[in-house]
Amino acid sequence: MIVGVPKEIYPGERRVALVPMVVPNLVKAGFEVLVQAGAGASAGYPDEQYAEKGAKIAPDRATVFASADIITQILAYGSNDLNGAEDVPLLRREQALIGFLRPFGTRETVTSIADRGVTSFSIELMPRTTRAQSMDALSSMATISGYKAVLLAADVTTLSKATLTSGRGMGLASVADRVRELGGNIAVKSHKGKGTQIRVSLPLTTGAPIRTEPVPASSRNVA
Repeated sequence: MIVGVPKEIYPGERRVALVPMVVPNLVKAGFEVLVQAGAGASAGYPDEQYAEKGAKIAPDRATVFASADIITQILAYGSNDLNGAEDVPLLRREQALIGFLRPFGTRETVTSIADRGVTSFSIELMPRTTRAQSMDALSSMATISGYKAVLLAADVTTLSKATLTSGRGMGLASVADRVRELGGNIAVKSHKGKGTQIRVSLPLTTGAPIRTEPVPASSRNVA
């Protein structure tokens, strides 16, 4: 059985449905992995990395759809309402389609996929249970979006406030010293059985160079 990974075609979409590190797991399970050339380039995964992990590289999109039994996408037709319809004629009977589908968007979208004889799996409808946590795509994307939103806001404001909770010790003395060196303030509050909450306020100068330093070993285990 072949798992196909076409390149995302939604304008500006840089993600890829499968990354090289998961290819060996699929190969070990008896699958073949076929990746469209350049599918992972925008996400930082060149074709060579896929090939090194055991995937085959297809020259074009049509080859992936024609060969694969399972198509994996980030934005499949439905969630991709701009040009996702271009993929519908490429789908074939008894194929499986896995990706964000937005099935409650329009009935026509779901019907057009079903009419091709395709079985589709909408990953945003994955039950959000402990057993399925590793497949919870909504939480992972929301987390990344939240972090990026904070970074973007910090870049255009004069004061940054960050809160994080640690399940283990963080070497607070060294952290506090560094914050004060930068002219900021730090407040620490411990919660029994729930870790330590740290609130940091730092004055930021837009455009100032950022110096990075190795994180102390005691500071790496942050939940």
